[in-house]
This record gives sequence, C-alpha cells and structure tokens, in this order.
Amino acid sequence: MRGEKMLELLAEVKKGTADLNQNTLYQILIGKRTPSSLFYAYSHQLLFLFNLCPQLSKLSWKKLGQVDHEPETDMQTLLAGLKYRQGLFPKANHQAIQTSLLLFFQALANASHGEKSYQPLTQSAQIQYQVKCFFAWTQKKYRKKELATILGQELEAILAAWPLEQADMLLARIGYVDLPALTYEELASRYHFTLDQCHLYYSSLIDRLMITVLSAGTYPLLKSFFESFIAPYPPWSDSANVSYRYIKQGYSLEKIAKNRHLKVSTIADHYVDIMLSRPDVLAQEASDLFGADLKKIDWSLAYNHFESFQQAFPKAPYWLYRYYQVMQVKEARKEQVRC
Repeated sequence: MRGEKMLELLAEVKKGTADLNQNTLYQILIGKRTPSSLFYAYSHQLLFLFNLCPQLSKLSWKKLGQVDHEPETDMQTLLAGLKYRQGLFPKANHQAIQTSLLLFFQALANASHGEKSYQPLTQSAQIQYQVKCFFAWTQKKYRKKELATILGQELEAILAAWPLEQADMLLARIGYVDLPALTYEELASRYHFTLDQCHLYYSSLIDRLMITVLSAGTYPLLKSFFESFIAPYPPWSDSANVSYRYIKQGYSLEKIAKNRHLKVSTIADHYVDIMLSRPDVLAQEASDLFGADLKKIDWSLAYNHFESFQQAFPKAPYWLYRYYQVMQVKEARKEQVRC
C-alpha cells in the first residue's frame, strides 16, 4: 500500500499502540530484524506489523497523529484482517507460499470440472513443480476429483467459524465449486477497498487460513499441503536459513560461526530469528546450556535483564536469555488459553 492510504492505516495503528515504545514500533514497521525488535514484536503480539512498511521514514512516523486524520475507508475492517498477517516471512517467501496456494486451488477447480488444459496463474517453474509433486503424492491414495471434495470439506469446516465477509472474500479469489476466481481488481470493487488494501487484506486472510490449518490436527490434507510448501520458504531471513541448516546437522553456534566466517553474535541473532517460530529447533542446545530437561525448567521466573539471568545461569549466552523469554511468553499464553 502506498501514499496516503498507507498513512491512514498507520495512523490507526499508532492510535492503538500509543502506550508502547514508539521508536521500537517504528523499527518493527520497517522490518528491522534485531533480537530486541523481534522479541518486542513477539511479546506484544505485533508480529503482524513486522515489515509492513519498509520504506517508512522516521519523520513521517513521528508526524502521524499530530493532525486529526479521518480515513476515507473502514480501517477497522482492514485492521481486523491484518492481525492475521504473518509478518516474519520475508516478502519473497510470503508471496511464494500464497501463490502456491492459489495455484493449488486453481488446479483443483479445473480437476473437479475435468479441465486438463488451462493457463496457470503463475509461470514460476518451482511453484508449478511443487504443486505437481503434491498432487503426485496424494494420487497414491486419491483421485483429483476425490481430493477436491475432501479439501473442500476441510475448507468449509474452517470457514464456518470465520466472519462471513472474510470467508466469502477468500473463496471469491481462489474460485470455489462453480464460481470463477475473481481478480484483485474485481475483489477491490466488490469489497470497497483500494487495490493495495485488497492485496494486503487478502494476503492476511490466506495467512489466517495457514495458521488455522497448521495449529489444528483436524485438517490433514490442507496441513500436509502447507507443511510441504512452507519448508522451502521459512519465516526467517535467508542468512538465518543457512544457519538453520547447520543447526539441523547438529552444529553448535560457535562451529556455525567458524564455518560461515561470521561473528558469533551474528549467528546468535539468527538463533533469535529462528526461535520465534521454531524454538524446538534449538531445544537440545538450550537444554545442554541450562543443564536440565526443558520440561523441568520453571519458565515463570522474572529476569528483568540479562545480568539477573546470568546470576541464575552463569555460563548462559545472550541468545539463551532470549530463548527463556520466548518460552516464558509461550507458557503464559498457554495458561491464558486454559483459563
């Protein structure tokens, strides 16, 4: 989203976050991947704002709210959808996952109608190949028409719990049953968004679908699809992904830094980037440093700064302090759900 429309949205964001650290919030909006900005976004449930406006100047951010700004469109509706946005994904990765989903549903829609020849909505050879591989895997058990029926049932079950407008909009873009898929221009006209707002809102709806599917155990086919497509496009930086591959091979932080000819502090930053989405990847290394099974760690203790954490764990590196904080937030949120 560009220009005044983005400023309208940011003005609404600023109103709702007036009690937060505005400098850190600015760093979050422009997508600065430092351990402090990442954790602040995570702990304050602001990851949906991460990298929302990478070109935003600090002066423009400071000026917002100084003059009353009445938005021309319903920003509350836009924000309601935006809160599902998965901001940690680098832009290229995010687009690849979403394009994969749209191509997947396009292929299913054509299969359900017996259409074997059609123009795919993307010319990306990699995305087309991944969709073909998924179909090849499922065809060991299902025919395409049968697969379309089962996935349709899973999708209907998910969308039954959504606001009607969000469910209708998601289906309108991917095409469903006998309905042709609408273009973004047609969607924007139907739902009274600008084209940029429509792209942002719809992207957030796909993210909502993805998170719903991945966090539940009741949509096996959709879950297998998202898992297979997220693997090549992780929610951390490309450089962090190289470190992630080393971690999976059992390399320690120091060995990764040595092999990559990078500072230990740089790899530690990658650890923080990775742990927000996949703390399990670092569980063994964290357990070794804590000197205890993670299940026996008391995550409720308050360490207000790294120095106090080091008093309890004298040999702890800084990334372990962040790991403790991430796990503390996760456990607190689990407790809130139980209550």
